[in-house]
Amino acid sequence: MAQIDINKIHQQFRKHYSENLEENVSALKNISQALGDIIDSLAEAKIEVPSWKYHLQTLISKILFTSNSIIKLCDGYELQSLNQPEMKVNIVDYQSIFILCRALIENYVTLCYIYNNNLAEEEKLFRYKIWAVSGLITRQNFNVAKSKTNQVKKEEEAILIEKILTEIKQTKEFISLDKNKLRKLRTFGLPRIESWQNLIDESNLNPKLFKSIYSYFSNYSHSEYISILQIGQSNLNAKNSGNISQVMLALSVVRIINALSIKFYSSSFKPAENIYVAFQDTLRVAIDIWAKIGDKNTTPNSNALRQAGFSANIKH
Repeated sequence: MAQIDINKIHQQFRKHYSENLEENVSALKNISQALGDIIDSLAEAKIEVPSWKYHLQTLISKILFTSNSIIKLCDGYELQSLNQPEMKVNIVDYQSIFILCRALIENYVTLCYIYNNNLAEEEKLFRYKIWAVSGLITRQNFNVAKSKTNQVKKEEEAILIEKILTEIKQTKEFISLDKNKLRKLRTFGLPRIESWQNLIDESNLNPKLFKSIYSYFSNYSHSEYISILQIGQSNLNAKNSGNISQVMLALSVVRIINALSIKFYSSSFKPAENIYVAFQDTLRVAIDIWAKIGDKNTTPNSNALRQAGFSANIKH
């Protein structure tokens, strides 16, 4: 990715966060804890949903888990020499945070791909079945220990795969798949009909921000030369300003994904909405701001940004 693109991403995010890492981590913890309460609301209310919508909660729970892992990495760790124990360096590993952020974006985009969209229920169900059967096909190819339990499970899932494939073959969405996608489905599975970049376009994420940032994070996941070059030229010391800037960029992404997940869940289920409206005003304003920053259909409101403790000199 060209350096100019990375700079633009940083400039956009710098409009909306404190310059202090600890304050940003604390603010993220509040939003993440709010997401946890939103998720718990359905279990406490014993809400029943169709079986294929069960993993809506699983996907959002995974967002919560990954977010908290990122928060933990922001605490940093001490790197110590074996031969010289007195030699210690405090590290904040932004590259690992980037890898988890990429997974977080994919998690949210999958949520949008299957559930958080304006498609008819029939097409959502088709996407779910393609996603589910692809996962089962992948697991058939695992060389796990051949215990009796694993063998029985594999045989049961083989039958389930055939059942799901039979069901989806009757749909108009299946008939419209091209030959290459059909081959992939039968051989390896086809969890998504489109590429990640296309699915970002299709989701409610702001593509101007997230298509570039997703590519940027992907370089670190795949150990591309640009990521190795930048790691070699950077400083992972916990006090290095360049390193902290990278971490702050990642935290903005995490807050956006958490906020959008809260907004989606609370608009989908009444018990979640009841929890959301009971949050303190300052927390709800902060969630609303980060959701607006990340949503392609909205723009941040300067007054709301000031209420949430952001700079009063923000320009849009």
